Amino acid sequence: MMKLKIKLFSDRPAGFPGKAIIPSLIILLPIIGYWVYSNYVAPISPYYQSYDPEFQYFLNSMAILRGGSYTYIDHPGTPLEIIGTIILLATRLFLPNHQGSFILYHLQHPELFLGLARGFIVLSSLGCALLFFYTARESKRLEDVLIAASLVMMFFVIHPDSFSTLTIWSHNSFNFAFGTLLLIILFGILDAPGEIPQWKIAGIGLGMGALTSITIYFAAWIAGALIAIMVFHRLQKLSWRKTILAAIGIVASSLAGFFLATLPILNLYPAFGSWITGLIFHQGIYGSGAEGITSPSLLLANFSMLVRDLPILFAAAGIELFLLLFALIRWRREISQKPRAWAMAAGLTFMLLLLTVVIAKHPMDIYMLSLAAILPVLMMTLMDIFQYDPSSRRVLGRALIVVLLAGLVISFSVSLVNRRNYADYIRNAVAQTSLALQNYGASTGRTPDELYVYWTYGTYSPCQSLQFGDNGTSEEITNDIKNICDHQRGISIWANRVKVFQKKWDILITRTGFMETYPFLKEIGTIYKIVPNTGDEFGSIVIISNTK
Repeated sequence: MMKLKIKLFSDRPAGFPGKAIIPSLIILLPIIGYWVYSNYVAPISPYYQSYDPEFQYFLNSMAILRGGSYTYIDHPGTPLEIIGTIILLATRLFLPNHQGSFILYHLQHPELFLGLARGFIVLSSLGCALLFFYTARESKRLEDVLIAASLVMMFFVIHPDSFSTLTIWSHNSFNFAFGTLLLIILFGILDAPGEIPQWKIAGIGLGMGALTSITIYFAAWIAGALIAIMVFHRLQKLSWRKTILAAIGIVASSLAGFFLATLPILNLYPAFGSWITGLIFHQGIYGSGAEGITSPSLLLANFSMLVRDLPILFAAAGIELFLLLFALIRWRREISQKPRAWAMAAGLTFMLLLLTVVIAKHPMDIYMLSLAAILPVLMMTLMDIFQYDPSSRRVLGRALIVVLLAGLVISFSVSLVNRRNYADYIRNAVAQTSLALQNYGASTGRTPDELYVYWTYGTYSPCQSLQFGDNGTSEEITNDIKNICDHQRGISIWANRVKVFQKKWDILITRTGFMETYPFLKEIGTIYKIVPNTGDEFGSIVIISNTK
């Protein structure tokens, strides 16, 4: 593998620009193409459909401009709120300077913030992809160029939600852009023989600590870096003292990185600690289930479900682990010749196993994007290990080119189709719901704007989105939202209290699945209409009128 370089283009020979077209098309076109398609060919209208978690981060980023604080801490996600505040401040260059009108404009036009925030993810992903390519490329030969480009795109091949993360402002969208990026940097840090300079350890530790503040699952990155650095020292037969100092350095700098990134929510550490405790000592998604850490049978059942839902991801992981075991058996006597490769392999394998167990406790397909972010770097490491036998490496490289580039074509095409279908679904759901409200209003002699409407989670309304996001803020902008949404209210069904309906209301819009989970919804009124062709994981949209 080539060394990680600062001047990535400094060694270009004459004629290279022609060859650059190939990796550019493979690496840049899918990322940019999906972004263009999502924004201009199949835009999701309304723009507010991904309010969980986009609007929680958006409104937290805004609340601090009113003198509030960041209060959404579930992941904890603080860097997204900090970046969001910076984006909002940047828009002051071309928006009204008056504080009230500035806030009001963004509340009424959240598509501006969301477009810029999603653009940040796209640009970061492009930067990671380019650095990955120039790290993985061993030479300028066409075959090596194609291998490197294939490795870069592996993330977008092995998980069905990979492309969609480019268009959602979420903690789950940072897996490739920054998760894979830090692993590539770690790969570069381990390039030179001998003891790793403390400033490099401090730098990677700070980055991984900050990454962990985006979502706590990234703590596996710290554990993997710790294993990799210790194995790297031991394979070079450096002293235990130097090994332990390096281990202490990575842990201490990671803690410092997490602390610095979450400094704005320092006063909320007890609440965040309680959230983590709930995750550990309760079952179910977000620790919402019964008490108890877990059981072997439940872990196995959850793991089986993840394998069933994500067969390509687990097939890739299984193949890579098999190849690693094969390499370990075949070249076990020459391990010390490649300390970087074997150290990275040890750290990345530990990360894979740790994350699989942890996520199997609270299984969701979207969390497995973290594994998808690790596997391309592990495959690049395997290519480095297989340099022991050039012929075997050549076979492996050519297989990667065929499988991954074919998989990229399929994955990209399927992602475009899914995007189109989802955009059509959202558009139809909103249109059908609006028509039902018009018909109800007409039956009562009122327009839809005159109705007092409640919306729950799983439905689509600008006011539902704003108020859902506001539930996670310190309420500095609550009154602004109320002024915009006079007759429209988003309510929390998790409060599970009928008393919220003691206020004036005409219509409740929810999902049929929630009516089964929360029986009180059946008691407050009469089903006016179950909206056709709106079914999803929570059931069909249902409209309940304030009559019995």
